[in-house]
Amino acid sequence: MPRVSEEYVKDKKRLVLDAAAACFAAKGFHAATVDDICRQAGLSKGAVYGYFGSKEDIIAALKVESVQRDAAVVRAAMQRREPDQAFEAMLDWVAGGTEMDERRLTDIQSWAVAMQNQRIGDAQKVESQLWIDALDLLVQESQKRGAITDNLDSTAVAQMLACVVYGAMAMKSWGADLNTRAVTAAARALLTGTASA
Repeated sequence: MPRVSEEYVKDKKRLVLDAAAACFAAKGFHAATVDDICRQAGLSKGAVYGYFGSKEDIIAALKVESVQRDAAVVRAAMQRREPDQAFEAMLDWVAGGTEMDERRLTDIQSWAVAMQNQRIGDAQKVESQLWIDALDLLVQESQKRGAITDNLDSTAVAQMLACVVYGAMAMKSWGADLNTRAVTAAARALLTGTASA
């Protein structure tokens, strides 16, 4: 058997993952089959199973990519000078363009799988903790600056903001329009006690 380069294997895995994301976004995890993924990728079943042992392995690989993608988004957002600008940048990514729509839909579907599958669930916990940790740093910085009262537990506030991020992802999946600037302003007003009745 001829040896193949690491680059070749990486490219073929990428092809399978891209095909799987398209199939999962169109049909859902449960309805999409390995045959669908093979057709979409233009590969045989044997080739696909040569790279991934099961559909679950494909879902897990997509979840790992999601964690890596989110980490890059969080790192970029954290470069903003102001905490509220960093939060707005995170929401802008969530509500942004269409290039990630298949990935977002696949990721959102993985939330349900995470409830029954330990491996996917563990990856989901890593992903959500990444958001919470970054948001916690933003809240602490805002508290130091006096923008958010320091009598609030920063981790609890970060968890609440993570719920906003995940809710925005879900809303985007069904096509809702999100005004990230207004959502950020509303969150700031609630946290600083400047929201009026």
